[in-house]
Amino acid sequence: MLQAFLSLPFGYEFQSEQLIEDSSEQRILICLDLRWAEGWSYDHMANELNPKNLPTKRNRKWYGSVINRILKLSYTCRFITDNGEDLPPKNRSSY
Repeated sequence: MLQAFLSLPFGYEFQSEQLIEDSSEQRILICLDLRWAEGWSYDHMANELNPKNLPTKRNRKWYGSVINRILKLSYTCRFITDNGEDLPPKNRSSY
């Protein structure tokens, strides 16, 4: 079983051994994407999320380094779970 060996990326879950989007976590990812596009720092984003008691994947405190990693992985997962289109992932080399 694949899920026994992998840590799930934020914004995704396993169903029937397939990686699918988790809608509640995807809403948080959308907010993080918007904040990043507005020029917010990762620490600033974490400071916004912590008082709202929005959960991390492991129900821990948010940190800027965690948000950086989540955003990088979310773009990789979005590319992998795309509908088979042969398109390159978005260029987020500035993360």
